Amino acid sequence: PALPTEVTLHVMAVGVEQPLLLSLKAVAAATEGVATLTPFLRAHFSEERHVQRLHPDVDGNWWLIDTDSAMISRNSAGWLSSGQFLSTPTLKRPVAVATSRDHIAILNSDPSALIIYGRDNLVQRTITGLQRPTDVVALNDGSWAVADMRLGGVVVFDHQGVRLRTHVRSGSGGWDLLTRLASDGTLLYALDSTTPTIAVFGGDAPALTLWPQDRATQPVAIAAHGGRVYVLSTSGAVRVLDAKGQLLQTIPSAASALVDEELGIPSDVS
Repeated sequence: PALPTEVTLHVMAVGVEQPLLLSLKAVAAATEGVATLTPFLRAHFSEERHVQRLHPDVDGNWWLIDTDSAMISRNSAGWLSSGQFLSTPTLKRPVAVATSRDHIAILNSDPSALIIYGRDNLVQRTITGLQRPTDVVALNDGSWAVADMRLGGVVVFDHQGVRLRTHVRSGSGGWDLLTRLASDGTLLYALDSTTPTIAVFGGDAPALTLWPQDRATQPVAIAAHGGRVYVLSTSGAVRVLDAKGQLLQTIPSAASALVDEELGIPSDVS
């Protein structure tokens, strides 16, 4: 610092496995006057994908969906490389992805269907009959849970596409706006984002319990890990709930640390 020298700057970028090496040479500062620092390069992300959905794969990689562009991509565990997932036939409106050890399930809303692929990316089965699906999760027994309020609630299909059960919030259905699902392997969580309420299910159709949420937090997505449920709000804050639905902590939004960035509304948590 402040001395003439030569250095090499190592720059890592998403989508590039190897670092970009930039040779920099610092020269002695001019003695007359005080120089004004001016930026020589501004990095921006105007070409960055608008990712609305995230899903961690069982192998540590990440799935991303840009629903506006109908683009599905898979990022390496360190987010240093990314590859587009190409499906045949082409999916017009993918909205969610779930994975198990041997399978990849992509939920499409136009036309509404759950497409199940092998790890070789080849289609094994297409489950039709959905009406307006919004989310899908894999369950430990190899079945798939799909959020489809128009079809009755959270509909569970086996791997052959046979409808096993439908989870309802109450005896009459009771959903206001069923949007997101999460599972920790034991329990299934469903977010009714209008009420807002999280319905908790076991292996039977009726809800085990309901966790009312603060309407002011405006929850938009949920995730479940290690006995904790994470609830993302439109502000970017994440509320962490225990196994009884009680608030353990609130993780504040990063927006306050990025005041110069044009951040959109958060859309997913995993």
